[in-house]
Amino acid sequence: MSYIGSFQPYSSDPIPVIDQSRILFTEPFIKASFRETAIIDTGADVSNIPARLINHHNLPDRDWEDFRYPNGPIRSCPIFLLRVEVNGLRTMVVERFGDYGFDELILGRNLLNRWRIVLDPSHRRGLLEIEIED
Repeated sequence: MSYIGSFQPYSSDPIPVIDQSRILFTEPFIKASFRETAIIDTGADVSNIPARLINHHNLPDRDWEDFRYPNGPIRSCPIFLLRVEVNGLRTMVVERFGDYGFDELILGRNLLNRWRIVLDPSHRRGLLEIEIED
């Protein structure tokens, strides 16, 4: 199985995303599921789930972790466990997401390293292809 998508790399918002219709998040203990557009951020060490989703779906935190902001301060953040499915591709283990203060749902390397991700800007004129495989 794989996921193939595309986006406009030279548009006003050139961020690679997985559309909410193609991605499913599930909290394994309370069985809450939701769909949300997710940013693919190959430079992010961790994944982020924004507070608005945590509050809306009543997601329970499972742990705490110290997080260092780019400008230096350290803050403790709650950790949330979610399974992630993209177009039939599932993570084999529960992923760790924290609320790091961003409003976007970000897929960082802690999740992306489980899949083969290809961001190909040469695929077609004006479009960047995103391919995700097991």
